[in-house]
Amino acid sequence: MSLATNIGDTFTRIGTEFKAVRILVSGSGTGDVSGLDTTATNLVDAVNEVLDAVSAGAGIDDGATGLGTTWSSTKIDTELDLKAPLASPALTGTPTAPTASGATNTTQLATTAFVQAAVTALINAAPGALDTLDELAAAIGDDANFAATVTTALAGKQPIDATLTAFGGLTISTGKLPYGNGSDTFTTTDLTTAGRALLDDADASAQLTTLGVSTFIKTLLDDADLAAATTTLGVGDTTTNFVTVFEAALV
Repeated sequence: MSLATNIGDTFTRIGTEFKAVRILVSGSGTGDVSGLDTTATNLVDAVNEVLDAVSAGAGIDDGATGLGTTWSSTKIDTELDLKAPLASPALTGTPTAPTASGATNTTQLATTAFVQAAVTALINAAPGALDTLDELAAAIGDDANFAATVTTALAGKQPIDATLTAFGGLTISTGKLPYGNGSDTFTTTDLTTAGRALLDDADASAQLTTLGVSTFIKTLLDDADLAAATTTLGVGDTTTNFVTVFEAALV
């Protein structure tokens, strides 16, 4: 096929299509408007049909509602302003949303039900006196360094010791004196009135008095050496009956 033939066919096709458009617009001939929801047979008649329908319809009524209502652009803008925008909406009233599951960790909205479930899980049946952070803080004396405070306090306590543990296991009642009877073992014995009297004395002299030792014997026991004891005993004194003196001292 020659170039001249191709060019001729192209212009023939253009003319045919242009004629079809002219017929459709002008109403001449039988333009195809079967794709429109109309009884018109051409495009001009179809447009005129729309204009007639608009003219015959109800006028603008901003106070009416319903499918047959026509609002002005001002009314439409006013109604749209009452709706929340898709971006960063400022909701009013009591809006609702689906409640996410407890393990959800996404950008999904958290409803009050979700928050309450999370708080309940955090408290986890804690007693009423310890189910808030303020109550927990009060329980540790509002001490931000509670662990360090406890560590310091424990450092001043007696470490666990077998001897102290054994001694702490004794039951000591009135009139009993504890004493060791083995390696890290203890028991008690009776503490008599005489024993308590000796323990209550301030010094050895007072204890000798409690024991009934005479002043002469206490003086003799207190002598620093033999010479002093000889003097106390009166050795060389021919006038003193030492037997009588000794016997008297034993009384």
